[in-house]
Order: sequence, then C-alpha cells, then structure tokens
Amino acid sequence: AARGPAALAVSRARTTALTRNRTGAAVDGRVLALRLTRPGGAPLAELVTFASHPTLLGSRNRRISGDWVGRFLATSPRGPRLFFQGAVGDQSATPRAIPGLAPIDAYAAELEAVVDGLAPPEPDAAPALAVASASVTLPPLGPGALPRALWPATFTALGGTFPARATVTALRLGDAVLLFTPGEPVEAVGRSWRALAGPGAEVVSLADGYVGYVDTAARFDAGTGEAGRSYYGPDLADRLQAAVEVAARAASQAAAQAVGRGQGR
Repeated sequence: AARGPAALAVSRARTTALTRNRTGAAVDGRVLALRLTRPGGAPLAELVTFASHPTLLGSRNRRISGDWVGRFLATSPRGPRLFFQGAVGDQSATPRAIPGLAPIDAYAAELEAVVDGLAPPEPDAAPALAVASASVTLPPLGPGALPRALWPATFTALGGTFPARATVTALRLGDAVLLFTPGEPVEAVGRSWRALAGPGAEVVSLADGYVGYVDTAARFDAGTGEAGRSYYGPDLADRLQAAVEVAARAASQAAAQAVGRGQGR
C-alpha cells in the first residue's frame, strides 16, 4: 500500500569506540546507512550495517530479547529500520556505562548517535539497482576445535547435518554493494572480500543460511583467531570469496547494462 517513488541516500562512517576485536586483531567499526525518502524529503525507511555481536545480556539471560539490536531497531526516527551485521566474526561490543540506562539501552543509544551524526549526501532519485547470486561447493568439514586426525570421522558422522553448498548474494543500491554471506567472517576476511568486490562493497553476515565462523587460512593453521569456532576448516574463506567475486561482478555488470539501456536506475 505504501508503494511509490523514493530516493536513496548512502552514508558511511567508522567508529572504533563501540567494539573490540576479541582476538586482538583489527577493529572493523564500519557503519553504513542507506536511507529512503519520498520525493518531498519525508523519511520512508533506513537500512544500517555495523559489526558487533549482540550478546551484552550474556548466557545467563533467560528472557527472549533482541539484545542491543532490538533496542536500536525500536528507536528509528526515519521510518522502519533494517539492521544487518557486518563482518562480525571477531567483533565484540564494548558498552560504556551511562547512568540511568541498562547496558543494552546505552549501547543502542550510542550507535544511534553515530547514525544520527551521519551527513547524508543529496538523495539520488534514480540509483543503480541490481542483484546477483553465486553458489559454491563447501569444503569437507574440518572443525577447528578438533585435531585434524578426527576430521574424517567428524565428516562421516556429521556430513549430512551441515550444508554442502553456500550462496552469496550481491545487492547493488546506488554506490553501495551489500555482500550477503551465510557465515560470520572475521574483520580480515571481510576486508579482503570488500577489496575484491570493488568500491562501495560492504559485507553482511548471517544471511541465507549458516556455515559458521570464517577466518583466514593462516590463522586457522596456527590455531588462532576464530579457528576454534569454524566448521569447515581453512579453505572456507577462499570458497566463499570465489562466490563473492562472481556475485559482485555480475551485479555491477547488470547495473551498468541497465544504465546503458536507460533503465534499471
């Protein structure tokens, strides 16, 4: 019922005050906001990406809750808000105590302040729009928490439990390219994928299935980082990267072709 013309504004920022890398590596801190407005400027909706585990309540919490993300989604002044995790694999929230506010409320308020402070560019009434997906076969199971000698037995016992294929979807909206991936890539992996996908690329975790944590092959072999949480071993990052490359390239080509035909914007 709300269908109608809309313009898109893409804003970006980076904050390192709200997260820490729990393995001691780099902090991501990337914030992306996609804002849709009516031709007259009235807010329509907003999509935000940021990498930070929503686990402030901890394992002792027994209530159904969206943690700090639930609070963040409930406070949007710019219409319905969608929130997606960025390359969240090794990024943990670092709440700051604010008198009178529970930790999840305080954290949501701080992220809200960052998003509110973004200076959006002039809205684009005809942004590029394209989508493409690519699927890859996943490597055999190689749980990082187990010795390599037990991997074959694990594959035999659990081979039918975990997916054998994974899909990555690239969605181009204006000058942003959202890379929807079915795992939790660490910051280093996300950075590599963004560089491969080209300008404007942002990684979205936990989309279209789940293949676990994704760390670099070097850290997996060294037994560091998030290797202990991985299901598929050191080759997973490269397998998914191949899908990232194909999907991102196809989405960019589709957008360019649509523009060349005078449509699709």
